Amino acid sequence: MYGPYGGAGVGAAYNPRTGTYARGAAAYGPYGSRSAAQAWNPRTGTYGQTRQGSNVYGSWGSTYVQRGDDWAQTNRVTNRATGTTTRATRTDEGAMVSRRGAGGSGFVAGSEGGNVYAGNDGNVYRREDGSWQKYENGGWSGVDVPESTRERASQPTTRSTTSSSGSRAVPSSTYGQLQRDSQTRSEGVQRSSAYNSYRSGGGGRAAGSYRPRGGGRRR
Repeated sequence: MYGPYGGAGVGAAYNPRTGTYARGAAAYGPYGSRSAAQAWNPRTGTYGQTRQGSNVYGSWGSTYVQRGDDWAQTNRVTNRATGTTTRATRTDEGAMVSRRGAGGSGFVAGSEGGNVYAGNDGNVYRREDGSWQKYENGGWSGVDVPESTRERASQPTTRSTTSSSGSRAVPSSTYGQLQRDSQTRSEGVQRSSAYNSYRSGGGGRAAGSYRPRGGGRRR
């Protein structure tokens, strides 16, 4: 559907030559856009997904790809006012975060454990022992989760002892994005484990758990 002020669309496809299934959706308006897509090839065990968004302040996106034991995910956020792009890239071999802008490019932080994320507020975060930390002033410091989240949380590790009135508070939209990206990475690890089990003789049940959400059925 398209109109003078915006539009939206969905689509799905299957390539019988390569065996690839794909689907996606997008919507846009005068103040921003959102899009998402997935692709899956059961012949090669390759899976990929991407989510992109934009508004009057900038744009952001997250992309994940996996084939067998090899996988990678990148999170990006661009601030239109400053022209700065923060990108966090994680692979099965580690992770790093970089920033690029009017002042030049630079490496921000790295992690062998691959637990570094780029928040859609332009800051760099990492997941450590069940809690979020922010990279600033050359080091990592704990942050406060949104008040509504603290009230609902049942795990003590999600609470912070510092008042959320300070600069350590994480915006609700950023916290939600970080939680979703963390879940995506966890699902990727599970897919890799299931696929490895299948290759080593685990059987069809493991292969089924490796398939992406929505399955691989042709419509």
